[in-house]
Amino acid sequence: MDSDEIIITAIVGLIVAALVGWSLRTHHKHSQNPSNAPEDGPGSNRSSAGFKSIPDTFKSIQEVTVALRKAGLESSDLIVGVDFTKSNEWTGEKSFGGRCLHDIDLQGLHSNPYQMAIRIVGSTLEAFDDDGEIPAFGFGCAKTKDRTVFPFNSDNSPCLRFAGVLQRYTQILTEGSIKLSGPTSFAPLIRRAIEIVQQESSFHILLIIADGQVTSEAETVKAIVEASSFPLSIILVGVGDGPWDMMREFDDGLPERRFDNFQFVPYEEIKASCTPEQFEAKLALGCLMEIPEQYKELRKQGLLLERSSECAVCAPAAPEAQNPTPDVDDLPSPPDLKAAAWQKGKEKVELAAGLSTEEDPPENFLCPITQEIMKAPVVCADGYTYEESAIKNWFQNKRTSPMNNRRIDAALIPNHSLRSQIMEWRMNHPNVE
Repeated sequence: MDSDEIIITAIVGLIVAALVGWSLRTHHKHSQNPSNAPEDGPGSNRSSAGFKSIPDTFKSIQEVTVALRKAGLESSDLIVGVDFTKSNEWTGEKSFGGRCLHDIDLQGLHSNPYQMAIRIVGSTLEAFDDDGEIPAFGFGCAKTKDRTVFPFNSDNSPCLRFAGVLQRYTQILTEGSIKLSGPTSFAPLIRRAIEIVQQESSFHILLIIADGQVTSEAETVKAIVEASSFPLSIILVGVGDGPWDMMREFDDGLPERRFDNFQFVPYEEIKASCTPEQFEAKLALGCLMEIPEQYKELRKQGLLLERSSECAVCAPAAPEAQNPTPDVDDLPSPPDLKAAAWQKGKEKVELAAGLSTEEDPPENFLCPITQEIMKAPVVCADGYTYEESAIKNWFQNKRTSPMNNRRIDAALIPNHSLRSQIMEWRMNHPNVE
């Protein structure tokens, strides 16, 4: 072998070695144990050597719910944030027929990806909400840009359940008061969520629905790291075409965090990986996947805040039920809202698939009107779920809520997630009619 061949062989050897080393580093970065991840990238500061990325290990909502019970999570509070940046106008090129991801069908026959995500994810996460009051915010519009957020309700009041979130989202767009803009940053929303966690002293889940096109990366990374010092779990449902590299880095990288507080859920990828019948359950599972381990880690690190006695009494007491007016004498008396909320919190972790070994179905499987197991559950504008035929029959004579006597709109939204849970429970309890 002459000198030129020796030089060429040596160079090839160096290139191969470099490629092998790069491959190994990349594999470790995206593996379930990121302790050997490379030192570069947005999360290069390794001062928190104990950081560990949480793997996605559950295969059903029932498994997640069992894990939540074991972790000690009985209830939580929810916050929602929606991306109103200009990139939504082109990130639906492949997945939404070239239309803006916020395009609203005024006839209500079709839903855009944001409406679908709010409805599907909401019907599952709502089961873990403590009081049904959900603060909802928008970010990235011409007024807020990457500096702040705007509340869905102008008086800064929370929305009533996810039905209220969906209703306000649709109204905001149909009113035409919002102009899509940018730059894109999750930081103002995350910091607003931190403020809410500090004020309410409880575990919160922040659901962000966005197209993933973050331009203010450094500030967003900083906010995610800051949030890891609080009992706050962040779920990012990515809608549209992507790309999603940065979201995956937020999920599995950023080792300076105190715990893995960010879960990325790719809406379109999940949709393409299963049948239409499986989609909603798989999307819901993806959102819940990391919460049990996150909650365990929060307890381990002592980050869970205790509600102070002051906080416990700062909320006004639920008003006593009033005597019904003459024209609604046939309506049931409104339930005590606080008692109902307490009972709902008690049943949170049993919602997913009939975890009780008893033959009696979970209370949330029963229609409030008929007190029978629902076959076609739908969410009403009052935030409660009813059997479709029962609530439609109710609305033939009344325009009030069966639960609180308040006047409401008659619009109904199918609760597909709850329907799947009921079907699974029935399979495990064949003797129950």
